[in-house]
Amino acid sequence: MALETGKTGPTLLKVLGGHHRENLSAMLYFGKSDGSEHAMLTAGEDRSMLLWLMRDNGEYWPSVHKELGSPGTVLNYIEANNRIAVGMVNGVITVYNLSEDWNGVSLQKSFKAHDGRVADMVTDTELGIILTCGRDKKVAIFSSDTGASLASHSISGAGTQIQYSPAAKICFVGDSGGNIHMLKIVDKSSFKEIAVLQGHRGGITAMLWEPSTEHLFSAGQDKLVIAWDIGAAKGERFEMRGMRNKVKALGFDKHSDQLLVSDEKFIFCWDMTKGRKPNPIWKESDECQLCKAAFLWNVSKMWDEKKVEMNRQHHCRACGKAICEACSKDRTLLATMGHETKVRVCSVCIKKVTDAERCRRAKAIECYSKAHICDFYMTGSKPMYVIATPDHSVKMYSIQAEVLDAKGMNIEQYREKTSIAAQATSVFGNMSLSSLMGGNKDDDDEDIHATEESPQGKPLVYKLGGDDDEEDKKPVTSLYMSTEQEDPDDPDADYSSPFQ
Repeated sequence: MALETGKTGPTLLKVLGGHHRENLSAMLYFGKSDGSEHAMLTAGEDRSMLLWLMRDNGEYWPSVHKELGSPGTVLNYIEANNRIAVGMVNGVITVYNLSEDWNGVSLQKSFKAHDGRVADMVTDTELGIILTCGRDKKVAIFSSDTGASLASHSISGAGTQIQYSPAAKICFVGDSGGNIHMLKIVDKSSFKEIAVLQGHRGGITAMLWEPSTEHLFSAGQDKLVIAWDIGAAKGERFEMRGMRNKVKALGFDKHSDQLLVSDEKFIFCWDMTKGRKPNPIWKESDECQLCKAAFLWNVSKMWDEKKVEMNRQHHCRACGKAICEACSKDRTLLATMGHETKVRVCSVCIKKVTDAERCRRAKAIECYSKAHICDFYMTGSKPMYVIATPDHSVKMYSIQAEVLDAKGMNIEQYREKTSIAAQATSVFGNMSLSSLMGGNKDDDDEDIHATEESPQGKPLVYKLGGDDDEEDKKPVTSLYMSTEQEDPDDPDADYSSPFQ
């Protein structure tokens, strides 16, 4: 079979298929650190698990076929012990020993981890532990040798994603309510909650911890991507907006310092080298914070001034002030804050925005694929991504350096190209009483944003690499979403699966 190659898009490397009888439910591309072995591990809804080993001729062949007790939901390779860990729909984790030549597996142990599906899993070989999160709203620690339960911690919603910093012994757990819990591992036997990062208004669909920059990247059902500057310990966050569809995969290319974001049939490349500014917290007020005009609900002021005003509340994307329409007629790019299309700014900030702040930092690459991107993998100098096709196969693509370096289409051009599909949703289907009455949501953008209010007080952000002394913890403004969340406790909702 001839594989297509494109000068302007990703290159199809391999197609692995013909063995799963139903849709794929999990996959993992992995290899030994010395580069001697590479393989693809897949699990399907038919409860089968296959290990596709790369032979000397570069082709992948299924060297292992195993029937699982339940469909696999997450796969993990533990190189230190040469083992494979499989989390399943029934909440069980099964660990297999890989043979030396990767042509066979043997059962090492199996243990119940969660009441319900295992959503995600990471390992720490130094501590000898497996960290998991599940639909039962719990995060747990298990011994990688015996499977014994060492610690458990309850979170606010069903777990969807987990990332881990081995250096700081901190795990980041995303849930179905859009929260990200920062948990410190204490002596393998307990969790210490450090902070709750709140910036998404829907379930967390993808997360990525990048140790080289000490940034946590997160994506949610709100189609928003946030870079959390954990290493600086200031609680700053940097937003990236413009995607029309739910983000299901994140990757970071160290060679070009670009964040790779999947959006169905597009890959967005966000340049993280150029200076970015943290997004402001939106302020709340009963009157315009520039001209003092009363907003629609401020009846007492209109009574005192003996005049009726129909001013809706808007927000400046540059400073976060609550402003009226008359004080926010200008629109401009704010690429340093992740706004790659023109957005509302106040009459004061428009005079301060520089050409450098307007300079676009993102581009969109069309993938020409009929299936969603499931995950990114960084293999040498060429990032790779994988997709699960409707015919139960796996397609592996590489992204050449010239594709990453090419100009590509900007976010505005991408939105114009996909606008026909977006217009299929009726605008009236998204209206609410609060928006009609001039509530917190602005009417000119997908402006779901952080506000000053927080029912959970002010969380702490932990300084990576520090100890537990009080001086290493710094209070930050809570990033609380004031809008209603989307079914955060629905046990049937699967926010984490990229295969649906």
